[in-house]
Amino acid sequence: MKYDKIVEAIFIERPNRFIALVKIDGAEEVELVHVKNTGRCRELLLPGAEVILEDCIEKNPNRKTRYDMIVLNQSMPLETAGWISIWKKESKNI
Repeated sequence: MKYDKIVEAIFIERPNRFIALVKIDGAEEVELVHVKNTGRCRELLLPGAEVILEDCIEKNPNRKTRYDMIVLNQSMPLETAGWISIWKKESKNI
């Protein structure tokens, strides 16, 4: 899948399995984003983790959130560090 409008952000927390709070491009404001993977992901979604978001508001202006979380940078453990898809369905296409 090709993503057109992507932005970098820092993961803050995940209040429930559908949403996460992030800071986009170093902004002070916290943004609510949709998490495509409803699994736990506790070992991956750690505060301070780098994430990549897709801006989806033009595709569906009636969305509750502007962004979808699509990938994250898993920094620990070092032997498995790297960018991974948060959405299992698209992991083969990134």
